[in-house]
Amino acid sequence: MRRSVPGIAVLLVLGLVLAACGDDDGGAVITPTTAAPSTSSATTTSVAPPATSTTVPETTTTALAFVAPSLPPAPEVVPVTSSTAFVTFADGTVARVDLATGDVVATAVYPVADVVHYAFGSLWLASCAAGTLTQVAGATLDAVGEWDLGGCTSGLASSEGVILAALPDAVVSLDPGTGERATVLDWPGLTAAAAGSPLVVGDGNGNVVCYERMADGALIERWRLSPPFQGQVLAATIIGPTLYVLVKPPRGPAYIAALVLETGRMRASGDDPTPTFAGLRDFLATARWAYTIAADGSVWVHDFFEPGADFQVPIDGPQDAAAVQNPDGSQSVAVLGDDGSATSLGLYQPGGTTPYQVIPLGGPGGQHLVAPKPLDPCDPLDQRVLDAREEVRLHTAALATLAFRARGVITLAADSLRIAEQLAAQAGEGEAADALAAAIEQFREVIRLAGEVNGLWRDVEQVAEAVEITCHPGLAEEYARAADQSYQEADAKFSTLVSSFNQGAAKLEQGAAGG
Repeated sequence: MRRSVPGIAVLLVLGLVLAACGDDDGGAVITPTTAAPSTSSATTTSVAPPATSTTVPETTTTALAFVAPSLPPAPEVVPVTSSTAFVTFADGTVARVDLATGDVVATAVYPVADVVHYAFGSLWLASCAAGTLTQVAGATLDAVGEWDLGGCTSGLASSEGVILAALPDAVVSLDPGTGERATVLDWPGLTAAAAGSPLVVGDGNGNVVCYERMADGALIERWRLSPPFQGQVLAATIIGPTLYVLVKPPRGPAYIAALVLETGRMRASGDDPTPTFAGLRDFLATARWAYTIAADGSVWVHDFFEPGADFQVPIDGPQDAAAVQNPDGSQSVAVLGDDGSATSLGLYQPGGTTPYQVIPLGGPGGQHLVAPKPLDPCDPLDQRVLDAREEVRLHTAALATLAFRARGVITLAADSLRIAEQLAAQAGEGEAADALAAAIEQFREVIRLAGEVNGLWRDVEQVAEAVEITCHPGLAEEYARAADQSYQEADAKFSTLVSSFNQGAAKLEQGAAGG
């Protein structure tokens, strides 16, 4: 005689609600992917267990069955190469531009961004009006996640796997792997933050303080600039051993100050001349160049290594500038222009005064330009290093997708686990109870494996940071092999967790049907 399980009727309804996440035919299972996926995430529906249950008489049977929801198949990965740039517009449009071909390869619409940052294979869009931070997959421009910042950020930075947002009174960290948010520093009047380890922050009173980030996320003060600058710290960026700070004094033009990162002391002016610009309104520094946009609409490029080599970029209505890395490893200056009728990107050789390429982007409204940060300590740059960097970027994007999809499976597994545990608490003994116990173990294994996939993604993020500053071809190729090995391991774990989820769903269906 088949043994019925008390409480089955209401809980099976919950199972069918969960099944709404699956395919229309109702016979869905999670299908593992064998191709490297793109950075996208699955949409899942989480339903809490009912507060009450209905007892089904011993003689009652049901034809209903638990149906496992499925995840959509992952599309082929499109790597975010070093020649990619992202442009945001006043209407919220985001465009991905391939600088090698001049093509706009993808567009999407999000809340209008006031601050834009690129890190971890994603574009990060901070909206002051909405008070949110949106994570957008760099490869596809699909939305990955959204966080409530509760305020307007003056700057975004990335460090050790987390995004750092400078709010008016604090620095908060956002972990894209877990979705967790934490306040890492209380700082009234904060105006700027620079990423890396350490973390550097500045405020409206000219204070600049360097903090060392510990493994547990805690911050320990390393040094404090003494005396502070006279004026407001508008922006800061860390390039190698140097901290570049944009300062707006109470009177006179803004200027860029260079400090030794280890000590906070000013670099000797003879070694690193400090440029000053009248009406400076924007600033970007790289290992060699400082790009500045003045209030009169002109763009000046300053060479830190060659005093007197500053030049002006003639482009209509400049809005933003960025350093971009070409496919051959060299760097170019990309300037976003908008004359009120059309938006375009001009590409310049460092030191050049006319663009070697102009990419029209269509209508007006271009505001922000960001690109994967070019780190080029190698001169010349070996092709094997370039190939290794691109390979690591590809595997990083693929692993990010696996991590996001694994988190989607966790949601489904957690919901199914609650169903199985409630049924098991009322099942007593017999085949149904055994099946439910097996389902519980399978779902717990799914959650454990998903955590390991996420851990592998974080490991490869560190490999990606390391390969960007490596010049030795042998070491770069070793990093590429490590990234490939981590992806293969993660892909195998993901396939195992998919299989385990399907087995758990089958056991839950068996137990729900009464053994």
